[in-house]
Amino acid sequence: MRNHLEAHRNEPASSLFLCGHRPRFCLLRTPALTWSQVSTLNAQSKLLPKETATFISADLSTYSPSLADLDKFTANLRLNGGRLSFFIKRWCNGTVRYTNNGLDDYNYKANSFAISTLSSVTCHPKAVCSGATCVCGTNFFGDGFSCSRATCTNNVVPGYFFDASEVVNAGEDAVTATCPPGLAGNATRRCLWNGPLSESGVWADPINNCHPVSCTTDVAYNATFNSVLIGSSSGACLSGFAGTITRVCLYNATSGTAYWGEPVGACKPISCGGGEYDNAEWPSWEPKGQDVYVNATTCKPGYQPDDLLASTQRLCTASGVFNTTIINPCKRTCSCGWAGQVSAARANVNTLVSR
Repeated sequence: MRNHLEAHRNEPASSLFLCGHRPRFCLLRTPALTWSQVSTLNAQSKLLPKETATFISADLSTYSPSLADLDKFTANLRLNGGRLSFFIKRWCNGTVRYTNNGLDDYNYKANSFAISTLSSVTCHPKAVCSGATCVCGTNFFGDGFSCSRATCTNNVVPGYFFDASEVVNAGEDAVTATCPPGLAGNATRRCLWNGPLSESGVWADPINNCHPVSCTTDVAYNATFNSVLIGSSSGACLSGFAGTITRVCLYNATSGTAYWGEPVGACKPISCGGGEYDNAEWPSWEPKGQDVYVNATTCKPGYQPDDLLASTQRLCTASGVFNTTIINPCKRTCSCGWAGQVSAARANVNTLVSR
């Protein structure tokens, strides 16, 4: 016949009332452990079992709890404020349920049993009961009756600037360090627990959140300087400007930031050169990165445009070169007298247009 002993949030074990009032306690195995039959369970209670301890015995008095069972009893006592409660289920071949005192409800038995001899010890508040003994809990070390916080020291990582003198508790927030020169951000590291018997924790590998410092893109000196890392250079003239220019990305060790150095070289405006061309005088012109038509200043003496109402024009390209094609070019007139009349006529045309 097999019996199941199930810890149940119900009846007290009178000899253990005081245990629940201790900060932490742990039931111990003792040679004199015995069981005795006591009062009847309340048949109206239908609370489900909290833990189950299995034993094979014809007589409950011969049952000797394992260390794991004792841990279950300890947990049950704590949950129930110092009351150890249970009931017995009995069956044979897994099918026929034996009744007791006329009660055949599977969840009840007429008689309960109390442990008559159990001893316990008081553990440290930071300890747990494991294997029927006190063991310091996570992040603490000691013998279970005295527990202290495990710590890590000597936080040294080549290339990082952790505080080597700092004492860090196991399981606490990660400590941070500045990054090596030329890098921005930080590195973090945690102190890990090394078990209940180790005073010293172990340092986890640092988590590297560092990244290279760089100069941001800058537009200045008629040029664009794209983002580069420290020690690198950059520079390209804007559209409409020509030349060679560079700036080096430098590092400020005090602030840990990058900055642009002074430019070397220059970008000068692109210009279509003025002067006489194809019987006309042309001004110097800066296209500023775009193709643009430029009006001639005047035709040479003895020349006039085909269309007196339109300007003589020439394309100044974005690259700073005049196109050879002339719009409404200046052509020779038949005589100087006629040229004077043309000039007077152009003045009249301008007057008419202005009205």
